Amino acid sequence: DQFLYNNPAFFDIFLIDPNSGEVSASSTPDIEGSPHSDANYFIEGKRGFFLDSFKFSPGRHDAALTFSLPVWNRYGELLSVLVAQLNHESLNEFLSQNYGLGETGISYIVNREGRYVVGTELGIRPSPNALSHSEHPILDSEGILNALSNRQGGSVYENFAHKTVFGYTQPLPILNAGLLIEQDLHEVLIPILDLERLIMLYALLALAIA
Repeated sequence: DQFLYNNPAFFDIFLIDPNSGEVSASSTPDIEGSPHSDANYFIEGKRGFFLDSFKFSPGRHDAALTFSLPVWNRYGELLSVLVAQLNHESLNEFLSQNYGLGETGISYIVNREGRYVVGTELGIRPSPNALSHSEHPILDSEGILNALSNRQGGSVYENFAHKTVFGYTQPLPILNAGLLIEQDLHEVLIPILDLERLIMLYALLALAIA
């Protein structure tokens, strides 16, 4: 806990025994002894550096970006697998700024299942003491399907909240995730509608003068 206090960029750092697949030591003692033999970060981490997709931290019950790497002794024998789970709050803070997206703009990342993991507060996240990521609903929209199908670009669609938006989707294949930036279509069109009204006003003034 002292390490995490001094290094807020991390949720958890733990070591996994290469034989049993169980956590042998952790900055969050509650997860020591828990099995991780089926986790990609353990299987791949035994071979070399591995960057996993967004996962839910077993110690914090929140989204984390996980990487792992093998720990060898001087004779090249595998001693353990080091796993570190990065706190997503810095990314969350950046995505929540909604630069240039007006009052209705949102930006967020979903994992490969379509679950929200980080970004603008959407009013759908579980409480901080949630026991399982199952409380994070799987979101569904054309934009999310595009982002998770490696289709990049902008289009008009109905988002997960059943609002018509102009959205831009960016696949994040290395993370098995997708980034979505959305703004209500009405707000997107306001500058165009204002321009049309201004042109119409000038035309009427021109007719009046003539």
